Formats: sequence, structure tokens, C-alpha cells
Amino acid sequence: MNLCKIVGGAAAGTLVVALSAACGSESGDSGRSALDPGAQNGLDAGGDAEDHDARSAPVDAGGDASVCGTAESRQTKRRINAVVMHDRSGSLVRDAQGVDTKATRWDPIVVAMKSFFADPQSAGLSASLHYFPIVESGDPVCISPRYATPAIGLTALPNTALGTSVEGQSPAGGSPMRSALEGAVSAAKDLAAKLPGAKPVVVLVTDGGPNACESTNANVQQVIASAYQGAPSIPTVVVAVGPELPSLNQFASAGGTERAIVVSPSDPAKASRELVTKLNQLRPSTAPCSMTIPALPSGRTLAGATVTFTSGSGASTTVPYAPACSGGNGWHYNDADAPTSVVLCPNTCNVLQQNPEARISVTFNCAP
Repeated sequence: MNLCKIVGGAAAGTLVVALSAACGSESGDSGRSALDPGAQNGLDAGGDAEDHDARSAPVDAGGDASVCGTAESRQTKRRINAVVMHDRSGSLVRDAQGVDTKATRWDPIVVAMKSFFADPQSAGLSASLHYFPIVESGDPVCISPRYATPAIGLTALPNTALGTSVEGQSPAGGSPMRSALEGAVSAAKDLAAKLPGAKPVVVLVTDGGPNACESTNANVQQVIASAYQGAPSIPTVVVAVGPELPSLNQFASAGGTERAIVVSPSDPAKASRELVTKLNQLRPSTAPCSMTIPALPSGRTLAGATVTFTSGSGASTTVPYAPACSGGNGWHYNDADAPTSVVLCPNTCNVLQQNPEARISVTFNCAP
């Protein structure tokens, strides 16, 4: 079987399947790769030699082969779906001693969140917007499911509608934070089930701890910790204003995000930038470990494939064909008799996913 050089790469951050414009007649020698037999990097096949063809895995060995398609796998960042639980309790405009706090708490929070929702750097993030407390007959609602329903549903950012909604709120009432966060976690789990390709995150925007509906710092922290430690793991990012930073830092720590993002009255936009950065840091990267065989040109028959691992430094290694994945390294077809995709063995998949700058390239070869 004659093999061809790898067709050029594709855009970073995507899984690309591309057909050659024309199948050329490039050819080369078929043979085994000179991989270091002692390497334990997830690329060396190991095991029995009969299980591994280091250059190409034949499907139809007849005739000369030429390149007729390519595929590539690289790291791509998942979207973030942020469930924003926004405080609108009375302490944001007047504290327990009757001191007017609007200029030092509510106004900076509004500026920060408007800036966040509209920030062009928030592209790749989506957010739903929820408020607490919900007040009925002068009292805060304590029923958690009521807080799972957003005032504005999941919206791709940047978008100005969410910031406009925040600006239009009139803070009043107590802080049933436990009920609110239980609702937020429920909403995040629902998003995770409906949109499994995105990472759910709760964003708590507040000026202090709870004081209604039997909410305490301890049980709020427990709700946050349980969400972070559960499956799926749901981190909580805390955006804070006001004097209760130590307890709010504890909430952030329990939610896996170390410390609260502090809104400064003198520079509220700084908190917006920090929130975008924090959420982007939470975006997990993943690389597909299965690549679809593209539609072949009319009249051509798949004859084999060549799989190459390229590190971030540009060094390339041929990945061996390993139908049984002996030792967990190499690659195989999903169906040896009627293949529709190339699948990386577990160790090779792990190497790709743990190296953000690496890529896997596949050249498909066709018989005439």
C-alpha cells in the first residue's frame, strides 16, 4: 500500500473533517514506525507486534492508495452556562443601621454586572438571570423551586438585556440565600442535563450573608459545597460588595473558586473584567478522541489511514494501529469490517486531552 503525506491542518479549537480537492498520486513506503519501544507516553503501542501496524491500517489492500480525506482533533474550550443569582435585598441600598448604602453597594454592582453582560470578551459564555428575594405580601418567598425559574432565560453573551434588567430592580426585603442558591443549583443541573456540552456554573452576586428563611452562613456554604462536589460538579463564583468579605470568601472557597471577586465603588468595571476572566478559567478544554471518516470521492474505496500526533512544539510521531488497544495505546477503527470513524485508544486519548497545544491528524488513503 502506498501512503501519502499528511494534508495540512485546520483551524484550532475544532474537529475538522475535510476532503481533498483532488486525490493525488503521492506514494511512499509502507512500514513500521521507529517508535521507542520503552516509551510510556500513550503513543507507543507496546504489546505484541502483530497487534500494531505503525503506519497504516488496511481496509482494502488492493491497488495503490492516494490521499482522499483528512481529519483532525484539537483542544476546544466548552461553553460556560452561568446561572446568575443576583441579590436585590434591601441592604444593598440601606444597611441594618439605616445608613444609605446605594452609592457604595447597589450602584457599583449595577455598573459591574452591566459591564460584564455586555463585554465582548464574554463571548463563549451564556447566562441566565435570577433574583432574590422574591417578595410576596411583604415577605420573602422561602420555596427553593421558585428561585430556579429565571427572570431572563439562558442568553448568549455579550448581550445588553440582562444588564438592563439588573438596572431596573428596586432592592428590598431580606436575604433567603439558601433557598435562592438551592434554586440556582437546580437550574444549573437542569441546564447540564439539557446542554451536556457546556459547563454549568452558579454566579452569586451579593453584599453579604443570609438573614431570612432560616438561611445561615453554614447551610448556605453546605449548599455550595454539595453542588461543587456533586456530579456534575457545579462551581460557584461569588461577586461581592460590602463589609462581609470573609464569609463570602468562604462561600467562594466551598464552590471551588478560591475567593470572592470584590466590587470596588471606585472601579466597579474591574470586577466585571475579573468575572469574565474567572469564568473563562472555568471553561474546560476537551479534544475529541473519535474522528469521523469523511465521505469518500465517488468510485474510491478506503484502503487505510495514517494517524499522527503532533506536540505543541511541532514534533510529530506516528501513532500505531492497534485493533485491540493492547496497553491502551494506539488507535483502531470503530468497526473493522465497515469503519465509519477512527478511535484513539485510552492512553493516547489522555495524552491528547492533557496537552492543550497538541493535535491528532488523520490521513485517509483510498484505492483507485
